[in-house]
Amino acid sequence: MTINKRAGRSIKKNIAFYIISIILTMLTSMVIVAAVSTGHTLTKVVDDFVKDYKAEDAEFVTYQPLSDADMEKLEQEYDVILEHSRYKDVNVESGDLKGATIRVFPMPEKLNLCEVRDGHEPGDGEALLTQDFADVHDIKVGDTISLGAYDYKVSAYTTKADYIYMLEKLSGYIDSEKFALVVVDRKEYDKIEADEASYYSIKYNKDNSKEVREEKKAVAKSLGEALKENRIRCQMTQEFVAETLGVSRQSVSKWENGSSDPNTSNLIALAKLYKISPEELLECATRTPEED
Repeated sequence: MTINKRAGRSIKKNIAFYIISIILTMLTSMVIVAAVSTGHTLTKVVDDFVKDYKAEDAEFVTYQPLSDADMEKLEQEYDVILEHSRYKDVNVESGDLKGATIRVFPMPEKLNLCEVRDGHEPGDGEALLTQDFADVHDIKVGDTISLGAYDYKVSAYTTKADYIYMLEKLSGYIDSEKFALVVVDRKEYDKIEADEASYYSIKYNKDNSKEVREEKKAVAKSLGEALKENRIRCQMTQEFVAETLGVSRQSVSKWENGSSDPNTSNLIALAKLYKISPEELLECATRTPEED
């Protein structure tokens, strides 16, 4: 009986503490539930966007360009969607956007489509612009942006399906002040004089990625051999190549053993490092032993 009385007095004495503890516990639980719910919602939003705007499942390069007939044959044989993707990086050296790198794409047709917001698709002298960059630089739809020798009227804001996260390089970080995408029509794109990166985007309509990778396996191996031969010729280690390109040594090893391909940017960087042109590197990769 005495113990019960003491317990009662203790509860009455500390009633405020217990009430506050219960309230804090409830609030903490609500915050956790809200965070989990928000996480699921954001994931669904991203997944829906990727699906609706047909984001690529992978990308690859070839030693010789694929013709329209080649691409159509591959699409039919493997039930995939293919598109020849390309872009040009314009480094702005003057004006309000000085120091920025603008990655210019032609308007995509089948994959990595663009969401067009607050405007319309670009026509002559017009461009879509990623909104984060526009917000940082206070650029509105209808304003004109200058990329050195190229001026465009912003026809709308955009998000491109393969650039939901705005990374200039996969090993880099998001910099909304210094990196942006611009999307123009193909006529405007062809006017730009800058180095072009080119690759193929692929989307699988069914789970047959293994079959497609097997189709490319022998080609990838020959490229790996060419990469290894040129690295050895230049007396470079895999560690040195990896550090220079800003990738892991394991990535360089995988390129050389043919288990994965370098993307277009890395392929160009490798060719520059080995002091040969990308075309020469690809020619080395496709050369047969008899030709050597």
